[in-house]
This record gives sequence, C-alpha cells and structure tokens, in this order.
Amino acid sequence: MSETMSLSVVMPALNEEENIASAIEDTLAAFAGLDIPAELIVVNDGSSDGTRAIIERYVAADTRVSVLHHDRPMGIGRSFWDGKTVARHDLVVMYPGDNEMIAAEMLRYLPLMQHTDVVIPYIVNTTVRSAPRRILSNIYSSLITTLLRIDVRHTNGLVMYRKAVLDEVTLISDDFLYQTEILAKIIRNGYLYAEVPYYIKPRLAGVSKTRTYGSLTGLVRLAIRLSRLAWEVYTTEKRAIIPASATYSRREKLLGAGIAV
Repeated sequence: MSETMSLSVVMPALNEEENIASAIEDTLAAFAGLDIPAELIVVNDGSSDGTRAIIERYVAADTRVSVLHHDRPMGIGRSFWDGKTVARHDLVVMYPGDNEMIAAEMLRYLPLMQHTDVVIPYIVNTTVRSAPRRILSNIYSSLITTLLRIDVRHTNGLVMYRKAVLDEVTLISDDFLYQTEILAKIIRNGYLYAEVPYYIKPRLAGVSKTRTYGSLTGLVRLAIRLSRLAWEVYTTEKRAIIPASATYSRREKLLGAGIAV
C-alpha cells in the first residue's frame, strides 16, 4: 500500500458466549494477513452470560485485544461509538460479536481506503438469512432511500471509515440506526465512498438482536424513528460535520492532485 494505514476493529457483543471466541479468533487470524498495525476492541455491552469472562481471557493472552465493559446494555450504536472513541488507529470498522461476518472478507478492500473515505459493503449471498429478515431489510432500505435520500444498497454492515471523518460526526443513535445516521451525515456532506460486494455466513448459535422492528407495529415505529433521524440530518448536518476540519486533509490532498471531489 502506498499510503501508511493502521486499523481498529470494534466488536460489540451482547450475550454472545457461544460466538464471541470464534469471532475474536477469526478476526485475529485475518490480522495475520495484513502488513499494517491492527487492534481489536471488544465492547461487552452489559452481557449477563459468560461473554465477559471469555473476552477477558483473550485480552490477557494477546496485546492486540482490549475490552470496554458496559454495566448494562446500551445498544450497538453506543458500543461502536465508545469503541471508536478509544481506537488508536487511522481506520475503524465494526465487526459484530455474533461471528456472522467473514473477518478476512472485508479486509481485502483496505487498498480502497487510499482513495476514499468510507467503504460500504453490501451482502451478496442474502439467502443465508431468513426470508422475514430479508423482507425487513428491503423495507428498511426503501425507507432510507425515501426519507434520507441516500442511495446505497446496505447501511448496517461492516462499514470501514477513516477515523478522522467519524470524529467530525455528532451521533444521536444508540441502537442499530447508528450506522445509517453516520452514513447519511457523511454522504450528504460530500465525503467519498465506495460500495463493495460482501459475503456472510449463517449465524451458528444464539439469536439475532435485530428483531425489534419485525412486526407491523415495529415497522411503524421504525418509520417514525427514521423520519426523526431525517429531520436531524437535514437540520444539523452542517453543524455536525466540518468539511474543512484541520484534522482531516483528504479533500485538500485530492484537490491538490487535480481530482474533483
């Protein structure tokens, strides 16, 4: 890679004692194929099972692994944001503790971060998920396109960010809407992004945490939440993100190279 990079993976985990060990091991194995510094920050989101003890064993055994503990569940958005806050490296990506994602799959797109600010994956093999979840995902994507006016295939995956861009965002969502909010604010303010295909694997144990909006009443609540989020994005986006920030010079570098942004 021509540009020096380093990577922080943030891994939220809530009651994932059956999956967290594999998720950590797969991530560390993926690090072995990199030639850049990398760290794994596991955020135990108030788990009541054996998740905490399992994480602590890996922290004690490997200096690349660290942990943040929440006393009670605070949501995947808050977990990611707390992990991002303590991240030490230039690039930040979220890997869920349920081990549904293929750790090495996303890392093959690292070279793209030399040319863009955000890499957004979309799932290719959607049939590994249940039909109701696919239907919900399609409805969610349609609502995002309509209400937030950002046309991306998927907003809740393993999005890779430049940390300097995230540092310009004021986040209000603690739950799974957090990634949609971040992307809406970043994209609508002109930062560069690329969409890439991504494969996932079936969840091997436990249950998905994305069931909150799986009914008609839940979908109505989701539409209301997204409408409120749209209002937040439209009314505060220019205050939330400062494109000319002294901490981020990618735009100036691109303009200096004669590349339109």
